[in-house]
Amino acid sequence: MKNFEYKREDGDKDVVVSVRVRLARNLDKTPFPGRCTAEAKRQIAEKIKNALSSDKFNFTDMTSLSKEERECFAESRNVSRDFISSPEGGMLITSKSSPNLFVMVNEEDHIRAQAIYDRMALDEAFDEIMRFDDTLEDALSKSSLSLAFDKDLGYLTSCPSNIGCGLRASVMLHLPALSMSGKIQSLGEALGKLGCNLRGSYGEGSQSAGTLYQISNRSSKGKTEKEIMESFKRICGEVIETERKERIALYKKNALSLEDKIMRAYGTMRYARRIPSKELTELYAYVRLGISLGLEELPTYEALDRLAVELMPAHLSLSDRSADDPYARDTIRADKLRAKLQ
Repeated sequence: MKNFEYKREDGDKDVVVSVRVRLARNLDKTPFPGRCTAEAKRQIAEKIKNALSSDKFNFTDMTSLSKEERECFAESRNVSRDFISSPEGGMLITSKSSPNLFVMVNEEDHIRAQAIYDRMALDEAFDEIMRFDDTLEDALSKSSLSLAFDKDLGYLTSCPSNIGCGLRASVMLHLPALSMSGKIQSLGEALGKLGCNLRGSYGEGSQSAGTLYQISNRSSKGKTEKEIMESFKRICGEVIETERKERIALYKKNALSLEDKIMRAYGTMRYARRIPSKELTELYAYVRLGISLGLEELPTYEALDRLAVELMPAHLSLSDRSADDPYARDTIRADKLRAKLQ
C-alpha cells in the first residue's frame, strides 16, 4: 500500500462532475406545451425569439438538426431527452457570450433555462441564470408579453413541484464508494427526508451510469431562490464529505484489491481493441476513483470527463460516419481512446 493521503480538489471536482441551475417559465394566457399543437409551439417559439436580442443569443430550430446532432446535446447533458424526442416546435437558445447557458423552448414548459458548469460552481450557475431571468422578463415586457404568475402560487409551471420560484438546482456527483458499500439506497432515503431527489445520471427515470448520480431539490414552492440555494449547497456539501470518507475507508480496508481493479480498468482503456459504451462507463467509474486516490499515470479529471462524453454513440457517429454501425462504433471508440491516452 502506497503512502496514502486523500487529496481534496479545488471545486470539489474529485466528487463533483458538474452543476446545473434551471428556471421554469411560461407565457401568460398560453397553454402549456403538452396541450399545444406543433404549429402552436412554433408560434410560441417565434414570439420568444423575436423578444430576445439576436445580438446576444443564438436560436436553433430543433427540427433543423439531425437525429445525431440532437442526441449530442442530450449526451452532453445540455438538454433533456424529452426535449430531443419531440423536436417539432422546439427551439434551443444559447448565449453568444457564455458557453454555459442552454434554454429549451417548448420542453415541459415554454421556457426551461439552464446554466451548466463543471465542478462545484453553484453560485456561478445561480448568478448566470438569474441574469438571464432578468433579461427575459425585460425583453418580454418590451414585446408586450408577460410570464404566467400568480401572487399566491408564484410562477405557474406544467409540473406542480416547480410552482413558486420555479428553480431547480442539481449536482452531478461521482459516488463510487457509496455505491460499492451498498449505501446508495439509504442515501436516497435520507435525501428524500431533506426535500431532495437522488436520480440517475440523466435525471428523472434514468439509471446511474459510471456511478454518476444527480441530486436536486424537490420543490420550489414557498421558498425564495436564495433559500433553496443555501439549503441545497449545505446538503450537497454533506454528501460530498460522506463520499470522501467512504473512499478513504474503502481504500484502507483493501488497498491492493482496489488498486488492481482501477489499474486493470485503465489498462483496458489504453489497450483494448473494442469497447462498448456501457463498458466505457464502468471503466470510467474506476479510473475516476483512482485519480482521487492519487494513483500515478492516470489522466486528469477534465480529460477523463471529456472523453466520457466524446466517445458516446452520437458524438462518434458525427465524427465518423462508419460509427453508425454499432459493432464498428465499439472498435472506433477503442481506437480513439487508445490514441487519446498514449
